[in-house]
This record gives sequence, C-alpha cells and structure tokens, in this order.
Amino acid sequence: MSTIKEVVLKHHKKEDGTYNIKYRLTHNRKITYINTNHFVGEKQLKKDFTVKDKFLLSVISTYIAKYRMKLLELDSLLIHFDVKQLANRLTQQDENSVIDVIAFAKQYVSDLIEQGRKGTAYPILTVANSLGDYFGSQKVEIDRINSIMLPDYERYLRKERKFKRKNQFGKEVNYGIK
Repeated sequence: MSTIKEVVLKHHKKEDGTYNIKYRLTHNRKITYINTNHFVGEKQLKKDFTVKDKFLLSVISTYIAKYRMKLLELDSLLIHFDVKQLANRLTQQDENSVIDVIAFAKQYVSDLIEQGRKGTAYPILTVANSLGDYFGSQKVEIDRINSIMLPDYERYLRKERKFKRKNQFGKEVNYGIK
C-alpha cells in the first residue's frame, strides 16, 4: 500500500526563514520525499510543523489528489516499483495527456494500408499533411485544433500554396495548388 502526505521538515529551514513543503511518499515501508515549489514561513505553520495556511492547504490538496489518482491507476503495477521508481513515475510528465494529431493520423494511415484500405487511407494522409503545412510543424497537439483556427485553416486551404512531398519512390517533389 502506498500513501502520500504533505510534510515540512524542521531541519530543512532556509536562510530566509522559510521551509520547503515536501510530499512524503511511503511505499512498502520505505519513504522518499518529493520536492514542491511551495514554501512556508513559521507563521504559516502550527507548532507540530503542519501547514495551517488554508489557501496553501487547498493548493497542496489538489496536487495530493492528483498523485493519489495516479496511485489508484497504477494499482496492480505498484508491486513492481520501489519507492524511488514510484516517485519518478508520479512526477514525470504524462506523455499521453496530449495527442499529436499528425503522428496519430500517420499511424492510422499505415494501419489502413496494411488492411488494404488505401482508398480510405490517402485522404486522411492528405489532411494530416495539410495540417502540418498549416501549422508549420510535423507535431500538432490536438488542443491547437479548435473553432477559432478552423476558418483560418479553411482560408489557407483555398489559397495558392507550394509544398514539398516525397513521392512513392522516396524522391522530394515540389507541388503547387492553385
């Protein structure tokens, strides 16, 4: 069983008189601490070194709730982690939280081609390529596509433009749309 709790360590007092709030992660009877960007002065602490500042407690509790949700999601995998690995897993940026539309589309197109559905695959590839041209990047996060950019994207599709693509032989070819 894993637990996480906010703590202030007495011996971690900085020169300016503040203390860093840490999260204590306990897993399989071993403990590690996760640093935060939150600092408190002595007036924000009770005598037992727990945080008494209500605003700071509300901020901290949202982070703890997120960590606890991640612990619940990792439930069956927890036995495979030691406490340091678990702390790293909890604090690492979630790579799956943002979807790269172009990478997703290209993977989907390759799956369709493997299934022999080229007629369905190529229009999707065309859209993925045009999105990459519009944004000027081959990585487009899903949250960049919204109702505000769609009219501008439509104008972009209607105007003349030139671009390079690899043809079926892998050679760079210049294309132009009028």
